[in-house]
Amino acid sequence: MDLFNDLKIIVQQKLTELGVPYSASADTDTLILLTLNHKFKTISARRREIHTSKEFEAKRGTLDATMQSALRDILNKFKRGHDVNGHLSRSSVNAQETDALRADWDIYHVHISNHKDNPGDKFYARTGPVMFVQITDTDAYFIDIYPHGQGHPETWTRQALLEIIDKNWPKLLEPHKLKGITDISMQPTDLQLKQLRGKGGATGKMGAMNTILKVGNSFVHSPGGGLAADGTPAANVRHLNQMMHDIKRLEKWVTDNSLTLRKQFSRKLGIPEWEIDFELEPAANGWTVKEKNSGEIIQLPRK
Repeated sequence: MDLFNDLKIIVQQKLTELGVPYSASADTDTLILLTLNHKFKTISARRREIHTSKEFEAKRGTLDATMQSALRDILNKFKRGHDVNGHLSRSSVNAQETDALRADWDIYHVHISNHKDNPGDKFYARTGPVMFVQITDTDAYFIDIYPHGQGHPETWTRQALLEIIDKNWPKLLEPHKLKGITDISMQPTDLQLKQLRGKGGATGKMGAMNTILKVGNSFVHSPGGGLAADGTPAANVRHLNQMMHDIKRLEKWVTDNSLTLRKQFSRKLGIPEWEIDFELEPAANGWTVKEKNSGEIIQLPRK
């Protein structure tokens, strides 16, 4: 039994299924972070209630007719639970690269088009103005519309996005508001904040610095969880650590109860105890263990 080797094989298979390239020499932690980052940067297809800010609606009215039509189509996709990933950044499929806006503030950006430059393209046509949206399992909060690209270096660190969230849906920032703080020594500008975030990337070399920002009358810390020092989303690192802890716990329990389990399965299957073995198995809410010969899931104690 080697549950951690099983884990590596399962993750390699998942990456292959997703079409995510990886190095044959990559360790298990690196492979898991790639799968987590791929999921982190994409949006699950499920029905969501649509909310739009006053600022979003004001900008929406300034778009041309073609873009307004595309915007309506995209909002309907969110509402009906259709796949919207084709409207995200092309880099959303690059599991090696961190989306710092998503990692720091839990905000996605969405291109406002409903046509493709070529029929076989994975993504819809790119647009200068993009929508900024915060997404939960049940709701989509459309915050603002703002241009990106050349001439707009501040796009991904515009603190106005947090201010709009706070004005329109203060409950979204409430879990991230720090108590007991009366002031901060420096409020970085949008461009300074861009420098503080650093280059990022799941294997990036440049570090990243998380910041506490004053938003309205409150002080807010990284609604998306922030960035680890190497630019990896901190939420993914926490997920990785919890996963490894859970599997270590599973392996210890099976090892501690190995003699009893082997006797039980030997009698049930009619094979020698030394042929009994166990392996890791994905479960709906994490991981479990099964006996290899029979495929039977072992009933594990509750945490």
